[in-house]
Amino acid sequence: MILWISALLLVTGVGVALRVWLRARHRRLIARRRRVEQPNSYYSAPGVRRLVDLERWGRIQLDQLHPVNREEVLRLLQLVRGTGSDALDPKERQFLDNMARLGRAKPRSSENLAAPQPRERGGSQETLVPHSPTPANASGRGSADRSRS
Repeated sequence: MILWISALLLVTGVGVALRVWLRARHRRLIARRRRVEQPNSYYSAPGVRRLVDLERWGRIQLDQLHPVNREEVLRLLQLVRGTGSDALDPKERQFLDNMARLGRAKPRSSENLAAPQPRERGGSQETLVPHSPTPANASGRGSADRSRS
């Protein structure tokens, strides 16, 4: 009888240990398959990537493109809208990305093309000093006029 009880306890212990091991193994397999986005990571889900691509490519300003490039952009955008962005090969994706990047670059305005403002050195940093006439020049007389008076 004692032999039966010890055998029953041994089988129960092995069964419990096996159950615990199988549960831990199952959790490890699930964790290995799961892909969790880490904060500030470069990974994004494929669906999110497609939406971001479509939004970026949809902002391409067609009126600023050369007619040949415009036709190619229109053809590729029609392909993307019809079959999805997965239908594009890497060169076509790069072309659309380049066209979107060109649209973001703003042309320099005439203010930016003006003569640069003088810089004053102060400590370890350079600070911009607004260009204003000196008091002698503000009156209309230059430094040469001051030397005569």
